Amino acid sequence: FTIGRDITVQAGSSGTATIGGTTANTSTFSGAVVLNKNAALSAASGGMSVVTGVISELGGSRARMKTGAGTVYLNQAANP
Repeated sequence: FTIGRDITVQAGSSGTATIGGTTANTSTFSGAVVLNKNAALSAASGGMSVVTGVISELGGSRARMKTGAGTVYLNQAANP
């Protein structure tokens, strides 16, 4: 599937937000992603999550981690 809209990860709740796919398919996120809290980028085994939009942070530096056995691909030079 492809999500072509911007995503904002809201602050205010406990835990880490998760963005990604839960199947062995490709999940593409083509809009901008704004992190207001830490986020996990995930891909299921045999799957791939592709972020083609810019990932930015508000309110300070935000942790990004990879979860799942699949591949997470950041397709923007601005995304560390």
